[in-house]
Amino acid sequence: GKVARHNLRYWQDEPYLGLGPSAHSYTINSRFWNVSDAEEYIKLINQHNRAVAGQEEVTPNRRLEDALILGLRYLQGIELSRFYKRYGVRIFDRYSEELKSLGESSLIETSDDFLRLTRKGILVSNEVFQQFISP
Repeated sequence: GKVARHNLRYWQDEPYLGLGPSAHSYTINSRFWNVSDAEEYIKLINQHNRAVAGQEEVTPNRRLEDALILGLRYLQGIELSRFYKRYGVRIFDRYSEELKSLGESSLIETSDDFLRLTRKGILVSNEVFQQFISP
């Protein structure tokens, strides 16, 4: 199969700008989204040059969690050295208990500097991802 490139910036934690009704945008520190109704969108753009319906802060911890979860959704997984270089966090230091438990359950594996879901882990990936989300 082919790699879908239209939303790679989202998957790779890169800033992106969404244009149009319901479009989402991301800067390193925040996410925001436009109103969904097309008529309302046009009206707001004409009046204010913006049509933002909502915004949320992206904390460093949230960014790290998102990067970990999105990285594990790749079949190749997360390149550990690259993750450390980008975020300054060694995954096995930060999530040692979670990773130990997931490894013992055969839901994740490591090889050649990559952390990835196993076939079994892919089937229950949402449960795996929950292990990395702060309450």
